[in-house]
Amino acid sequence: MTSLVADIDPWDRPRERLLRLGPDALSDVELVALLLGSGRPGAGVMECARELLDRHGGLAGLAAQQSTTLAAVPGVGPAKATRVAAALALARRFGTSTDRRRTVRGPADVRRLAGPLLAGVPDDRVVVIAADRANRVLGSGVLPDAHAHAARPPVREVLAEVLRRGAVTFALAHRHADDDPCRDGPFIADLVDGAALCGLRLLDHVVLRGDDNGPVTDAPVLHIAAALITDEQGRYLLVRKRGTTAFMQAGGKIEPGEAPDVALVREIGEELSLRVSVTDLRPLGVRDAPAANEPGYRVTAHVYALDGVTGAVATAEIEEAVWVDHDQAAALELAPLTADLLGIARPVA
Repeated sequence: MTSLVADIDPWDRPRERLLRLGPDALSDVELVALLLGSGRPGAGVMECARELLDRHGGLAGLAAQQSTTLAAVPGVGPAKATRVAAALALARRFGTSTDRRRTVRGPADVRRLAGPLLAGVPDDRVVVIAADRANRVLGSGVLPDAHAHAARPPVREVLAEVLRRGAVTFALAHRHADDDPCRDGPFIADLVDGAALCGLRLLDHVVLRGDDNGPVTDAPVLHIAAALITDEQGRYLLVRKRGTTAFMQAGGKIEPGEAPDVALVREIGEELSLRVSVTDLRPLGVRDAPAANEPGYRVTAHVYALDGVTGAVATAEIEEAVWVDHDQAAALELAPLTADLLGIARPVA
């Protein structure tokens, strides 16, 4: 096929075909050629479009490039690069266009909104989903120049974006590589504390793994409350239930109509003979993970920190309770949620 548009029959040129047949009738090369608008000396626009796609491995690879990278490609330059980048950004945003009837009810909603925005961008980009008091979505987007794994986590930037959108509640998402342990606890704890000072509330924090950009599966969900319990030495308290092999956080299922923090206080009392108050709990957000002991299920966990604990005694369904540091925890068989919270990339399958 010739690469010069002038050599193509006018009836079959990309612009005319789009007007006549619609954009779905055009190839990726033709659509990119329309965005570029012109070629370079010695190469027509069709050839430049094909080279651009080949260089980056197709549309997915092209979407992962920054405009400055595209501008450095021969025959592209700043003007064409910004057109291509803008078109790809609009395509990502299309899947998350605001609908006032949409609400953030849990991790599935966050993944559906954030997944398309995180496609083709660096793993530590942060997506903020702003919502009103009834959790209705006001808007969502990638936070400019904010990185979840930066030396200084973007707490201020996230809160400023939520306030800018006039929101009261919000959710957060970013992506980890498959082999990258999740160590977001301090970031989320600081974010929750900062949000409370501003009169805001974090609804959810979802971590996507690798290239996973789609919605969660339709697996049945167990709604639980879990405690990240530490003692004065910073050791973690992990428990193992009777008849099971995986260690996990203390906690359990939330009863209908029961608040997550109230449920956790009840479960801690039943499982560990600890008397605590909801005011002792520090919210760390909501996590989604495969269930450890219920095959085919997932858990949506409201996670709270409980610090400086002493005197825990395994009771009821708890067969074993152990105090461990991070290295000792890594040597245990862990529930997926626990492995994620402790930043240990060896969850139970």
